[in-house]
Amino acid sequence: MLSPQRSFLRENVYAFSATEEDIATRTPTNFSITLGQVGLCCKHCHKIPPKDRSNRAVCFPFSIDRLYQSVADLQRFHFTICKEVPADVKEKFEYLKCASSKGSKGLATRQYWVTSAKKLGLVDSTSGIKFWRDPHAISVPAISLDILAQVAVGLTTQCPLVVPDDRSSIAEFLYFVMLQLQPCRFTEADRNKRRMKEVGCIGVECKHCVGQVDSRKFFWSSVNAVESNFISVHTHLMECRFIPTAMKEKLADLKALRKEHTAKLKNGSQKAFFARIWRRLHEYAGIEISPNSSFESSSP
Repeated sequence: MLSPQRSFLRENVYAFSATEEDIATRTPTNFSITLGQVGLCCKHCHKIPPKDRSNRAVCFPFSIDRLYQSVADLQRFHFTICKEVPADVKEKFEYLKCASSKGSKGLATRQYWVTSAKKLGLVDSTSGIKFWRDPHAISVPAISLDILAQVAVGLTTQCPLVVPDDRSSIAEFLYFVMLQLQPCRFTEADRNKRRMKEVGCIGVECKHCVGQVDSRKFFWSSVNAVESNFISVHTHLMECRFIPTAMKEKLADLKALRKEHTAKLKNGSQKAFFARIWRRLHEYAGIEISPNSSFESSSP
């Protein structure tokens, strides 16, 4: 997740496709730009003549992997000296810059810009970054560039984690929480410095924020981990910005009733429920079940 400073900076930078005029007025450098190549620019001074802009107002990163560094350069070299930035905006920026912790979540922040660029329709080409589709066009359901993520779409629609028969054998709270998850695969887009999972391994993700930059995935390595780390799933659901307030209120009410509901069940019902979840998840993925112990979760 982006820091408040990075989030604020994101709102003041925009991407554009180079026109003939952009090419003609660009200050000569060792690197030429081509028609349609994507650049980044300060949104406050992009409409004024290039000669009147402050230093580093425009940049053309070579690839989407370089977007993070290009935005950082705009922050460092341009934003504080740009004469077109309103005083209140600059004041807020300075405040957030002082409040931000140094070096926080660097890899996750880099991945944010890459993921966001792909969602906007940006792709790498031999002549820099280009738009492969109009970012303002009405969007269709996103198709991941990662083939494993595409496979996970079919896995999601065909493989429910919980079934109606589970409901009578477990506390309603547990049933309702697990109902908000769906199977997923680990992809390169999920990788960060805290986890080194193998691409393609099976996990679960929140149904409500799937496909979003701040989506949440969980990768369990044993049935015991499913049960012992269940609270992490509930915590996410209560914080997820894509879950309606009414659903969060229902979760809170069911949690308050959990002990009462559990007392009416047979001993071992909860363990049996999580064992079924674990078995289904791996059977759907065609993976031989192995009892080992660790748990990892994902949040960009």
